[in-house]
Amino acid sequence: MVLDRPWLSLADAERQQLDKIASALKQRIDPRFGLEGFRIVDQQPVEPQAWQNIGRRAVYFGEPLAQATLYEVLALGNCTAVFSEPLAQLAHNEAAKQKLWKALQQMFARD
Repeated sequence: MVLDRPWLSLADAERQQLDKIASALKQRIDPRFGLEGFRIVDQQPVEPQAWQNIGRRAVYFGEPLAQATLYEVLALGNCTAVFSEPLAQLAHNEAAKQKLWKALQQMFARD
């Protein structure tokens, strides 16, 4: 999971939203995920080309990037990624949550 700012700067509500997403991935998509299955990275500036070293899959939460479409599964070198709006906005946007969930299901179904 890639954030556009450091973990310590997140509000409690943003951390809770991220925890809910991680729990949903673990419970509904792949129960083999443990806490070690997730890594939270703050990447500044966020350059999708640099994501090749982040891992096989990434979910970005932050300000939209010009070169990325929100809630679509994208191939960035060796990394498959989904871009989401910032966690604070996502928490209050049910339609965006549904789009994110569908994109995550698609991304993890590609194995």
